[in-house]
Amino acid sequence: MGTDCNRVKLSESMMRILLRVGILICCICSASLGLALVLGHRLPNTILAFTAHCHDDTEIYLYDWSNGSRIRVFKSFRRLASIPNLRPDNWQIAYEMPETGKFKGVYIGDLTGEMPQNLIYLPLSSEEQMPSVPPPVWSPDGRQLALARVRSKTLTQISQISVVGAATNTLREFSLSASASSSPVWSPDGKYIATVSNSYSSVMFIIDIDEGEIRTTSSPGLTTDPVWSPDSKYLAFTSFYAPRFDSKIRMVDVETGKTMDLSKNPAINYMGTAWSPDGQHVATIADGHQVQILDVEGAITRIFGLQQLQGYAHSVSWSPDGNYLAIREVTNSRTSNYLISMANGSILDLSLPSCSSDGVVWAVQ
Repeated sequence: MGTDCNRVKLSESMMRILLRVGILICCICSASLGLALVLGHRLPNTILAFTAHCHDDTEIYLYDWSNGSRIRVFKSFRRLASIPNLRPDNWQIAYEMPETGKFKGVYIGDLTGEMPQNLIYLPLSSEEQMPSVPPPVWSPDGRQLALARVRSKTLTQISQISVVGAATNTLREFSLSASASSSPVWSPDGKYIATVSNSYSSVMFIIDIDEGEIRTTSSPGLTTDPVWSPDSKYLAFTSFYAPRFDSKIRMVDVETGKTMDLSKNPAINYMGTAWSPDGQHVATIADGHQVQILDVEGAITRIFGLQQLQGYAHSVSWSPDGNYLAIREVTNSRTSNYLISMANGSILDLSLPSCSSDGVVWAVQ
């Protein structure tokens, strides 16, 4: 009899334990589902951000894919040149700001609040500095910043590519033999930085960050808009040719320096390039009113018309999932962003009234 009672008590105890475990599991699942829904709404798989300059303000917006809204995540009452960093664990903005009686420094602010938090002042040098036009550019892993600056030394201008460790504040500088004409462009693997100089002739500088080696490759015409292939083996760019400034899209093998033409029609002017995520295609703007998709041999595989836009499109970028193209349009000195759906060619306007927008920044969450 006592044994039976003990068994009943043991069974009841086990049931209570199992019930509590079940409730705990349900709570965890509910919490996880709730968190997933929140993250699914706020942090979609593909994220884009863009900087808007409205009057004397600078604002940064995220586009929420779940409801088609623009969410402001940063506002400065100064006009700043800035490119957001949208690493999953590191949503930040980096920008340069002069201070009275001090040298210009790089500031890093958090994008999760209305105003930047925990600003870090990074003095760049004790030497005299000339104003830098391009904003700091984040490395793919979000741990370093590259800046192009021009310093005056006697009669020669030396362009400095400065790489700042955002966490360590360490600073390395790479001196080029001519003034940089473009912002630094990081390779996707984070090993190289490319920049272009059109001071005297068109030269592309490719900097090996770890080794400190600087390679150059020359190209006829005026070189603009270098962009890396996803495997970091090629650079595509736009070349303009005097006297009429006709243009074409070219590609260079970084290892061998060999170049080839991607665009085949000399009667069309091209502007801007973007690699597809799989590295098999390049998107470009043709004559300002058309997007052409080329394969790596230069054959046109698809065309999107932009006749409904009033201005002139001049740059393009591809979303990480390959589903969208972002383009910038210039209308009466004002720039706007648009998205093109690769599925059906529909165009979405991301522009803000009375604001001029920089190009979009893509990220995968």
